[in-house]
Amino acid sequence: VTITQVTDNNGEGRAQSYLKATIGQGGVYTIADFGEGKNIIVEVTNIDLSSVPGIATILFRTDQVPTSSPTPKPPQCEGSDPLTCGCDSVNQDDYRGSSSTTISSLPCQSWSMQSPHSHTRTPENYPDKGLENNNHCRNPDNEQGAWCYTTDPSVRWQYCDIPSCVGEPTVEPTITPTNAPTVPAPTNSPTGQPTASPTKTVTSVPTANPTNVVTPIPTDSPTSKPQACEFADPETCGCTIVSQADYRGSISTTDSGTYTCQNWSTQSPHSHSRTSQNYPTQGLEGGHNYCRNPDNEPGGAWCYTTDPGVRWRYCDIPSCVAPLEPTDQPT
Repeated sequence: VTITQVTDNNGEGRAQSYLKATIGQGGVYTIADFGEGKNIIVEVTNIDLSSVPGIATILFRTDQVPTSSPTPKPPQCEGSDPLTCGCDSVNQDDYRGSSSTTISSLPCQSWSMQSPHSHTRTPENYPDKGLENNNHCRNPDNEQGAWCYTTDPSVRWQYCDIPSCVGEPTVEPTITPTNAPTVPAPTNSPTGQPTASPTKTVTSVPTANPTNVVTPIPTDSPTSKPQACEFADPETCGCTIVSQADYRGSISTTDSGTYTCQNWSTQSPHSHSRTSQNYPTQGLEGGHNYCRNPDNEPGGAWCYTTDPGVRWRYCDIPSCVAPLEPTDQPT
């Protein structure tokens, strides 16, 4: 059969070759998954086989579809529930809930819109990241938590306050911590090509949650623990060798006293998984808001803050060091 008319083929040369080999006696059919995630929908009409070669009119078009039937992703962490929370181990990439406001309660811009902020984080560029037809908080580009562009022309984007998925705690949390968070000044929002992770624009600290769980501290009762360093005094200072995980004092403000600490037993203004139930030996019990380091953050003791716009910060805890020795006796 000779193709005498091909309409709307978008230059699909391979499709033409395929059709030459597969045309039957007419009708409409589909070539499924014909490269680049496309289905080729074919209509064959005006077939004339009275001569050799035969003649037919071919109409085919392309519909963009997933390259395969979507299959459910395996849970990304214990307690995974993508409609209500996000897994810290994948920076909440798995979150598919409907939260659509930022940590500062700004409404999110739809991912398919380019106003008030133009961007490249679109459903077309990130087809499997849950951006289709919504303005919900997502993390398409591996930021440190779910976020969105805002509808405020003066605020390009911010993180969202998405709960962390927490399963039933094991005897001790055993996820190895990743790199330490730093506390940089906020920079501009994500720009450029999708492959580059944008720098952060929010006034919060760098991670959606401080890095995941710790190499556990032994489960002996607190009174039976050896000193963490030679001059340890947990009520007044923290040993740097254990990143101040031994500190048990009552300081309850962040660095330079900028922010008041949130109580570890509350989930407002910031929901979190650093609770006394999940970290039973890390000094979080008793309903207090003192600086602690339950998950081995390398920068030392820290806390969530009571400011909805600032998730957490380090505290200014003294390091335990040797007392100054007196110099020579005066003569």
